[in-house]
Amino acid sequence: MGRAIAAATAILALASLLLQAWLSASDSVARGGSVGDALFRLSGYFTILANLVVAAVCAAIARGARPPAWLTAGTALRIGFVAAVYHLMLAHLSELRGLWAVADLGLHTAVPLLYLALWALLLPKGGLASRHVLAWAAFPLAYAAQALLRGELTGWYPYPFLDVPRLGLARVLWNTLELTLLFLAGGALVVAAGKALGRARA
Repeated sequence: MGRAIAAATAILALASLLLQAWLSASDSVARGGSVGDALFRLSGYFTILANLVVAAVCAAIARGARPPAWLTAGTALRIGFVAAVYHLMLAHLSELRGLWAVADLGLHTAVPLLYLALWALLLPKGGLASRHVLAWAAFPLAYAAQALLRGELTGWYPYPFLDVPRLGLARVLWNTLELTLLFLAGGALVVAAGKALGRARA
């Protein structure tokens, strides 16, 4: 069952990513840009990166691999963070329709729910510890650093809370600190949940 759910999650993640890429590329060309421009911008979204990791991890599980618990738990943290930040902070900023709404639903809701269910119910959780929380935090910190560097070089920022020209660097750094602290709190929750679920299964 775990391999079947992992396969379905990988397929859904890849389908949502490909749909989003096609829509973005088509929109970019229609506006006088290029496919490369669209793909460059897509690569700058935390959502896209997190869904790519989910697709890779789930594809490996579907093929019979057994990724370590720290990897599958960290993946749960990242994709759960994507869903939480989007629905609490970003969803109200735009009204998507048609295929745009379908891609959005897949990337921000369906894939997170499927993967979190897979992780909570079926994946091993042995060995999770507090030290993993700090290791997991390297991902969003590295992401924020490259997003700010990319924005400085190109003038484009993927999220409104990272928009330095509009908010100022001090406010953006504060936003980054707040989100990092929330990520750390989420990591601690994942470790605690993993231990509790592991004991329940035992």
